[in-house]
Amino acid sequence: MMKYISTFLILFPLITFAQETNYIGFSVGYGGKPTASVTMMDHLVEKSKYKLIRQELFTHVNATKCLAVIICEILEKKGFIKLSKDEKYEISLAYKSDRKITFYSGCAYKNVTTIKDLLNGKYNNQKLSSRKFYHNREFYHNFKEQAQKRYIDKIKDTKI
Repeated sequence: MMKYISTFLILFPLITFAQETNYIGFSVGYGGKPTASVTMMDHLVEKSKYKLIRQELFTHVNATKCLAVIICEILEKKGFIKLSKDEKYEISLAYKSDRKITFYSGCAYKNVTTIKDLLNGKYNNQKLSSRKFYHNREFYHNFKEQAQKRYIDKIKDTKI
């Protein structure tokens, strides 16, 4: 019995963290705090850890992969990095990826979508009359723009 309890105590925090990092949201909950994945990527950008950001292109954690795509595109455009062939390929795969990701907007709204939908601004197959649809539409339409603005503002003007 003690063996099972020990295993649970070791694995539970790891499982919880993995689940939390598959959520994405810039201002979530009553306090408007970012999700764990956004906080992690914010930290990497603020500390100019561009190599670690690039490694996130190859991760199986959907939220950080999605953010890494956006950040790497900005970093390359600003001349901070030169993406390799493999990294560009991973980015192109992300734009076609049906891997699930849960996004949050505001204090109580969440929805499950795909990386492809977030990066390309696609809409869910929901009825136009649904009040939820308008919220999704606005969020999907602005997700990439919001992420770009967030990270353009955070990227420092120094080369690696």
